[in-house]
Amino acid sequence: MSSELSKRVGAMKLEDVPPEVSKRPTLSDKKYQTVDLLVNWFRIISKDHQDGISAENFEGRTVEVYKVEFFKVTKTKQGEKRIPLKGRDELRKLFWTMIRDYPRVFGNIFSNVFDDFYTAYTMRIWDLPEDRPTITQVLSQTERPYSRLEVDISWQKRLWLHLPDRFDTRPEQANETARFIKFLYSQRLRCAPLQNDVAWNEFIGHWEYSNNAAMLIPHAPREPKIDILPGVQAWFGVRAALKQLDNFDPVLNYGLVTNLFYQVDLDLITFYGILLRQEHPGDERFREETFRAMLQEHPDLAMNERQRRRMDETLGDIKIRTEYALVSDRRTGRFNRCDRHGTYFRLTDSPPGRIFVPIPREGNIDLFRLYQQHGIRLQFPYLPCVEFLSGRNKIAVPLELIMVHEKPQRYIKFLGYTERRNLVEGATLNPTKHVNRIMKFLERLELHQENDPFLKQFDMGIKHKMIECQGKVLEAPLLLDHEEKPVEMTEQKEISNAILSVPVQEEIGFALIPILDPESGVTSVTEDNLSVFYKQLLKICRERGINVGDENRFLWYCEGCLSMREFYQHRRDIPANIRYIEDVYQVALDQFDKHPTAKILFYVVFHERNFGKYGELKYFLDRKGHPNQVINANTLTKILAQNVLSPLYNISLKINGKCGGENQIPAGYLATVDSELEKSLSFEPLTMFIGIDVTHPTNQNDKYKRDKNEGPNRRQPPPMSIASMVGSFNASGTLYANEILAQLKAKETIELFDGQQFPRLINKFVDVNGTLPERVIIYRDGVSDSEMINTASLELTTIKREWANVLRGLNQNLDVKYMPKFTYIVVQKRHLTRFYKPGIDTKENGEK
Repeated sequence: MSSELSKRVGAMKLEDVPPEVSKRPTLSDKKYQTVDLLVNWFRIISKDHQDGISAENFEGRTVEVYKVEFFKVTKTKQGEKRIPLKGRDELRKLFWTMIRDYPRVFGNIFSNVFDDFYTAYTMRIWDLPEDRPTITQVLSQTERPYSRLEVDISWQKRLWLHLPDRFDTRPEQANETARFIKFLYSQRLRCAPLQNDVAWNEFIGHWEYSNNAAMLIPHAPREPKIDILPGVQAWFGVRAALKQLDNFDPVLNYGLVTNLFYQVDLDLITFYGILLRQEHPGDERFREETFRAMLQEHPDLAMNERQRRRMDETLGDIKIRTEYALVSDRRTGRFNRCDRHGTYFRLTDSPPGRIFVPIPREGNIDLFRLYQQHGIRLQFPYLPCVEFLSGRNKIAVPLELIMVHEKPQRYIKFLGYTERRNLVEGATLNPTKHVNRIMKFLERLELHQENDPFLKQFDMGIKHKMIECQGKVLEAPLLLDHEEKPVEMTEQKEISNAILSVPVQEEIGFALIPILDPESGVTSVTEDNLSVFYKQLLKICRERGINVGDENRFLWYCEGCLSMREFYQHRRDIPANIRYIEDVYQVALDQFDKHPTAKILFYVVFHERNFGKYGELKYFLDRKGHPNQVINANTLTKILAQNVLSPLYNISLKINGKCGGENQIPAGYLATVDSELEKSLSFEPLTMFIGIDVTHPTNQNDKYKRDKNEGPNRRQPPPMSIASMVGSFNASGTLYANEILAQLKAKETIELFDGQQFPRLINKFVDVNGTLPERVIIYRDGVSDSEMINTASLELTTIKREWANVLRGLNQNLDVKYMPKFTYIVVQKRHLTRFYKPGIDTKENGEK
């Protein structure tokens, strides 16, 4: 260990305790200009605290937590079988029906909160037998005599509402509190009111609670929405999250969000046409104008058996409604027109003119004539009827009279580049509209005790006023170019000089490789497209000082290949002349060895949107030790079709960084040690930057999956999360070493800091600089509200412990330990905090 390191190690003490959450720095420093701001955070209030509940007043509250599980019990040959119910709408209806039917057990309906899954929060202990931990109650018999509904109820715990403080040791309790608050403030929307409660049903009818957000359904023409595709709209709404001020008082963040939905009030024929257009985007027959014209020009249209079966399979069990159901009166036998809604079952084999119903004293009459008698003329009499389930009844109504149910249905399919651009442009609002829309939504949600009985019962609400705060205007960073001269900045604090600080000086040769679609055996990436892309890339690289040679031709081009032979060697339909990435990689390497001037071989690989082997492809190229960039073919299309150059600038930065260059160096951290300018600059304390992120598997089920092809005892390995850490090792923080970890549980917290990976990052820094850093800045990506406290507490505690272990390894003779100052910066998932200037117009004319 160097003498300098020994002095610094002996200069400071380490208190081996969990990390303390420090208050944010004050704004009293006159060096910075301050600015008044508004933030879309709202104070939580109560009857006795109209200006806001403090952390101390919030802490003393308690709620009881119950586990509630609903089952459908059926009789089989092996005995009774309990099937758990999982649908949100069904669980919601069953829970609130149970609460109303048993008031002696559950008390006031509004003293209960349900998460729409299996957790209930209540203000009082339910009146259940105390001698049994789990109570099973038969709720009702279903329409089948051999099945019934049951519910299991078990008390879990008493939750003391808790907010994280400066030295928090109860992160799980704080996370549970945040969940409860989120469910409480949305409970009025998610409850199932009685049918005769007109006001409550009308209130719920304006909203759809989706993805933890209250989405406003645009029934009226002037209500906000964005048309994305025919029949597909983006709706606006607000999502709530529990936050805390710097004095730890609780507040609610209400942020504006958009989600995609199928358009409401669509007739079923139009809706089916939309689905056909999605399945066949290039088929002219299913274009909206063509489809409608075909219907208008051919009123004698009919459907054969294959077409009916296809429509049944496409629509499945979609929810539908109609205002034209003809229902027989049991007393008189006459048919009356009624509103009905239910679940799509199937198309009838015959049109309305061949479906007969009995009428007293008149005999049988077909549906076509029956609808004529009720003043309804069918435009398409030869189309079949829709048979749908409404309660216990099956009802047949002509296809053209069926509407998609008024309950919104999410659109979850892929959007193309143009649609995504339209969504972003439509959802990007100026500050006045943004503030105005949030405030209007909160007014319509009526989050005060006079209108929300749940908030009144739990004595909570929100103050309908954004919180005022102060910010400071940071100075523009002083960056240096490749000649160690300051880089000029624009008024918007953007870099005006395109030259990088340390561009790569060794010549780079490029190999361009498109990956074929494994199903079609073709690629959308052509040599002509690649030629245009490559010329633009070379031009931008040269502007930034990257040495890409004088030739405009790429080093090597492949017409297409499949990734990784091992994934496709079992496929018998792959032509024998198709090459694989292993083959074309070697050909490009052979060409590179013959090149007279290129010193670095850079692979640029293009793949189609549905390419599923990205990770394996990157693993293969990285293992070979060559820098590479894998690009989606849609990015190439966007660059060429829309003339968007920002992806190329981004790619050039990655090329420089992956080939050993440094993009921007802040003043005070020069690459050269003997620089004259270095002596005149005041250096910041030596700092190490650490970046952490975790990628989770798509299926987050921790249970092993049984592999049916390998026998009953063969199971697939459980899904793993991949955690990665990068740590800077030079003074300017521009060169990084990385470590990759695998952990079995799909949790956000990295659990393997106590291995060899993290100490290797620290030792790398010491090897390069001869000393430890005085400060460590940790950038943590992708942490949600519920994981924030637990992740920060556990990871910081483990990092400090491992840091002390590294120090003991560096110098066994030192009894005291050096500990740097840690800064933990979290980039939250889907955070919706926005800042505005005061004085923003929130009046009625603020949104046009």
